[in-house]
Amino acid sequence: MGKSVGLLLTLSLGLIGIYGMTVVLEKPLHMHMEKEWQEVAQQQEMGEFYNPDSSLSHPLVLLTNDQQEPLLFYADILTPVCIDGTCKPVYIELYWNLIGNYVGYGIDQTQPLTKFDHDNFIAADYEKLHQLLLDNNSVLSRRKLEDLFDADVQPEKKVTYKGVEVDAVTGATRKEIKDSVIEGALYSCYTLWHLVHGQVRHKIEDYLRSIYSRELGDSLLYSNYPDYQFYALKNMEAVEYHRHLPQLAHIFKEREPLIRNYILKKLPKEAWKEARFSEELYSAFSKIDLNSRTLLLKNLSHANLNAATLLSEQVSKMTKNQLKMYLRFLEEDESRLSPTIKANLVQIVSKEEYTFTYLISAFLE
Repeated sequence: MGKSVGLLLTLSLGLIGIYGMTVVLEKPLHMHMEKEWQEVAQQQEMGEFYNPDSSLSHPLVLLTNDQQEPLLFYADILTPVCIDGTCKPVYIELYWNLIGNYVGYGIDQTQPLTKFDHDNFIAADYEKLHQLLLDNNSVLSRRKLEDLFDADVQPEKKVTYKGVEVDAVTGATRKEIKDSVIEGALYSCYTLWHLVHGQVRHKIEDYLRSIYSRELGDSLLYSNYPDYQFYALKNMEAVEYHRHLPQLAHIFKEREPLIRNYILKKLPKEAWKEARFSEELYSAFSKIDLNSRTLLLKNLSHANLNAATLLSEQVSKMTKNQLKMYLRFLEEDESRLSPTIKANLVQIVSKEEYTFTYLISAFLE
């Protein structure tokens, strides 16, 4: 996160009196925002969030740098994982970014995480837990704990969890779940995933929404984090897109299809006419996903005139339907078939390496 994001958040906070206490944190075991964590100097409690699995509440802390610029949210968690009437404590330090997405965790080295039968986690287990917690759409989000077991597998024994009898052995874990969780630690994985992705995210989202401004949105858009950029895009009016065309072009080329498609669908029609912006989009045609290519073709009538020429150089990357869309566009207005475009199409036909050259030949005739 750049200093502008932190500064704007600080100004929006409007905190009165002493801001927070100096904080010294143990280095996280996993952290996706290492730069921000390195800058942490102070903390401020921002209320509590509820853990439905344990019926406990945990303090939510905002971590800032020396200039009181917000960097991360943090919670020092002690929560029981209760199986068969016995509860074992889990000690873990959790981190979220400023829009509520999980970014890392730390552990107390004297209190390692454990699996069924009290075996300690190994390095691979800690890594797998991190990857699980990063997955906002984990299969764990759609299942109750008792639904994670395969009824067709005979377990070695049963245990009771919150009054419900479930299978204790890893071998009874459903196949589609087994690869996502740590062997022998399904209960811990389930509890921690729901803690990370539960009420706390709504608390952080509500807080950011309450202080959101156009300036803050701009700062998120120009950060280096895709989720910050996507958050800004979703909270920006379409008419505002025109102010950020160079950055939108950069995001379009660098980010995943979800963000790319969102930009194309929300772009105001007048933005497509900008020559430089249009060139950035259509020159990337052969390097982007299938759906984004189709959206570019659908918007050819709104785009700058250079778009059709740029596409003529990348025809061999088009599917059959996409090629039909492109040729139909050219056919609708004879003036669109420039000498350059025609020469490029003729060259494609002459090579005879493209599966759908017969469509181009028929069009040129």
